Amino acid sequence: MAKNPSYQVKDLVDPSQKFASADLHHDRPGEEAILTCNDAVARGAIEAGVRVAACYPGAPVSYVIDALAGAAGVFPEMHVEWSANEKCAYETALGAAMSGVRSLCLMKNVGVPWILDPLASTSMVGVGGLVIVAGDDPGAETTQAELDFRNLARFGEVPVLEPANLQEVKDAVRYAFELSERVAMPVFVRITVRQGYSRAPVTLGAINHDRRRVAPHFVKSVTNGWTGYPAIGWPETGTALLHKRFHGEAPAAYLDLMRKKPTEADVLEAADACPFNAKSGPDDAPLCVITAGFAALEVAEALDLLGAAGEVAVVKLGMTYPVPPRLVAETLTRHAQVLVVEETEPVIEEQVRALASEVSGAARIHGKKTKSIPYSGEISSDVIVPAIARLLGRPSPLAAADAAHGETLDFIRARLPFLVGGQFCAGCPETAPTRVLREVLDDVPGEGIACGDSGCGFVAQYAPVSLANTFVCMGAGLGVATGISHAGLGKVAAVMGDSTFFHNGIVELINAVYNRANVLLLILDNKSSAETGHQPHPGAFGLTATRQPTKELSLEDVIRPLQVDYLKVVDAYDVKGLRQTFREAMAVDGVSVVISTGACALIVERARKDSRAKENA
Repeated sequence: MAKNPSYQVKDLVDPSQKFASADLHHDRPGEEAILTCNDAVARGAIEAGVRVAACYPGAPVSYVIDALAGAAGVFPEMHVEWSANEKCAYETALGAAMSGVRSLCLMKNVGVPWILDPLASTSMVGVGGLVIVAGDDPGAETTQAELDFRNLARFGEVPVLEPANLQEVKDAVRYAFELSERVAMPVFVRITVRQGYSRAPVTLGAINHDRRRVAPHFVKSVTNGWTGYPAIGWPETGTALLHKRFHGEAPAAYLDLMRKKPTEADVLEAADACPFNAKSGPDDAPLCVITAGFAALEVAEALDLLGAAGEVAVVKLGMTYPVPPRLVAETLTRHAQVLVVEETEPVIEEQVRALASEVSGAARIHGKKTKSIPYSGEISSDVIVPAIARLLGRPSPLAAADAAHGETLDFIRARLPFLVGGQFCAGCPETAPTRVLREVLDDVPGEGIACGDSGCGFVAQYAPVSLANTFVCMGAGLGVATGISHAGLGKVAAVMGDSTFFHNGIVELINAVYNRANVLLLILDNKSSAETGHQPHPGAFGLTATRQPTKELSLEDVIRPLQVDYLKVVDAYDVKGLRQTFREAMAVDGVSVVISTGACALIVERARKDSRAKENA
C-alpha cells in the first residue's frame, strides 16, 4: 500500500455518514419512515426542538450526531458538535440548558463515568431541558466493561427512561425533554446495542420549531442561580440544602430562597405517569413479568413461544429509575409471583424488592438475585422461556435445543481454547508501529512491558503483534505505564490513538512529565476517531460535526510545550525509521513520545473510490 503521511490527509474531508439519514428535518407529522435507532434518537430530539447537541462517539449511538448535523444545516439556531470527550459534551449541553434552550448529550455506557462529577454536582440545582442518551452494551460486545450505567444514574439520583421499540425510542427522547423541564433535572434515555443496530418503521411527529427558536436567557444569582454552592443555609451548607429540598427535608425558612424543584415527589409522580408504562394480560394471573426496554420485546416473544400470553401478566416500565412506586406496589399485591426481566444489573429488581418490603402480602420475587435470569449477556427469549416455564410448572419447549447447544459449546471450548483476538485491517497504518515496537522492546534491556489503550490499537494485544500487556480503558495505558515505571521496572511503553490523546491522554502525559516518569508513549495518529466510524476530532480533518472548517491541531505542536524529553514524528509505514526511532526513545531516561502518522487505510481507500467515481462520471 502506498504511504500516506499526515500531510496528505487534508484532502480527506468527508467523515462517514453511512448510517445517518439526511432528511430528518422535514416536518411531516403522521408520515411513516424506516429509521435506524440513531435516526430515531435524532428525530426525537429534532421534534422536541433541541438547540444544542454534543457527543463523544461510541457504539451504539455514534451516528446520532451525523443525523443531527444535517438538521443543523437547515435550522441555523442549532449547534451540533463532536466534543473532545464525554465530560466536555455534558458540560456543553449543561451550559446550553442553563441558558434556557433544550440540549442533548450522547455517549456510550463507559462514557457515563466521565460525567459523574458534573452530573452529581448539577442534578439538584434545578436545570431542565437537558437529556442524556447513553448506549449500554449487554454482553460487552463493543465495550471493555459490561457496565450498566443505570447504577451511575442512581448515584446522581437522575431519572432513566427505557424505551422498548424504535417508535418508543423516538417518542421517549422527545418526552425526555418535557420530563426534564417538568422535574427540573437531567434525564437519561437508555439505548442498548440491539436497539442501536436495528431499523424499523416509525411514525413521525410535528417539530417544535418555537421551542428551538426560544431566546436564550441566563439567570445570574448566587442564591438561586446555577451553582451547587448557593449562598444560603448557614449553619448548613447550601449544597446540603439542595439535597434536603429534593427529599423534602429542607427547613421551611430556606424554601422561599430556593427554587421549588427538583423534588423526589415530583420524580416519583412522573414515574407513575410515564406514558411508556404498559400492562397486559390478566389482572389476576398468578405470575406477572416486570420488564423494560428491549427485554420487553423478548418477553412478548417468549410468551408466544410458550403459548402463555393469556395466562401471564406483563408490566412494562417506561421509567426504570426510579420505578413507578404505585404501579409496582399494585403489581406486587395482585400476583403471587413476579419475575423481573432486565438486561445486565438488577436495577429494577432491587427497587422492586425494596418496595415489596413495604407491601403487605407482596408477591414472591424472582430475577437475577434468584438466578432465574443471568446477569451477563443479552437477555433473549431463549433465556426467558425456561425461566417462565419453571415458574408455570411446565417443561420448556426449548429444553432439547438448549441441551444440544450446550453440548456443542462444551465440545468447542474443550478443543479450541481462546487464542484468537482482533486483527488490524489490511493496510492499517498501526500494524507496523506496534509490531516494530514489540520487536524493539524484546531486544533492548528491560522488562519489555507495554500498556495498551482503547481504539483500533487495542488489537495490538493479540497475536501476532502481541504488544500490549495491559488494557484497561480510554487513556489508561500511559497512566498505568507511569505507575509501573515508578514501581521500579524500568522504562515502560504505552500506546494510544490520536483521538484518545485529545480525549484525556494529554492529561496523562502532563502527569508523566511532572512526576518524572520513565515511559515511552507511542501515539498512533491515523487522523480520525477510526474505531467508532471516522468521526472528526481536534486533530483530524479540520472540520466540525457540521462540516464547517475549523482549526486542526498538530499533535507535535501540542506536545512540544509540555517539555517531554524526546519527541519525534515518523511515517507509520517506514519500518526502518520506526525501529531506529524506538531504539532512540527507549534509550532516553524520561518521557519519550513517538508519533506515527498515517491515515486510516479505510479512509484512504474510500477517497480512492470517490476519486475514481468522479473520474468515470
